[in-house]
Amino acid sequence: RAVKCKEIVYIQYDRRKVCFCLTNGFLEIYYKSLTEIYKELPEGMFLRCSKDAIVNRGYIEYADFKVGMLYLVKPYPEIAIGRTYKKKVLEELTND
Repeated sequence: RAVKCKEIVYIQYDRRKVCFCLTNGFLEIYYKSLTEIYKELPEGMFLRCSKDAIVNRGYIEYADFKVGMLYLVKPYPEIAIGRTYKKKVLEELTND
């Protein structure tokens, strides 16, 4: 099914499947990498924050770089920022 980008809260890779957390539920897909998906998303709307996660910037409430977490608006969970992604995430968020 078609999904509008603004409905995507975050995308997470988990055990050989990609799980889209949407504003109205979840969608799982197989046979596609997060890198491929990230390339297809509108530039500037999403943030790759680890090798396992992509977050919609519109749902980020704040970032805590001391603990390495992105806190999303309620009721969504916090998402870890990967060590190798910290600098890029910081740069991208401070450029907003």
